[in-house]
Amino acid sequence: MYHQIKNFLFVHQGLRFETLGQTSFFNTIVIENDIVIISSTGGEYRINETLFSQVQDRYEYLAAERPELVHVTTEFGDNWNECPNNRSCPYIAAIIRDFKVFF
Repeated sequence: MYHQIKNFLFVHQGLRFETLGQTSFFNTIVIENDIVIISSTGGEYRINETLFSQVQDRYEYLAAERPELVHVTTEFGDNWNECPNNRSCPYIAAIIRDFKVFF
C-alpha cells in the first residue's frame, strides 16, 4: 500500500487531507522515497515505508477488532503503547483511511 500511495502522492504533490478528527488538515509531498506530511501549523514529518507499515498494521488491527476506534487520534498516539511516533502516526492513519477504499 505504501508504494501505491507514495506514487499517487508524487503525481499529486500538495494533496490536502483532513485529520482523523476532521478538525484540521495537512498536506503531503514526496521527497526522494519518503512521504512528507506538512501540518496546518507548518510542522513537517518525514514518513518512510517502515513507519507507514507499522501504522497500517495498527489501523488494520483496530478496523478488525475495534472499528469504532479507527477514527480516534489517540489510538494512533498516546493510547498505543508501541507507537513509533505519536506526532506523525495520526496523520498516517488519516492517509490510510482516505486511501483504504482504493487499495
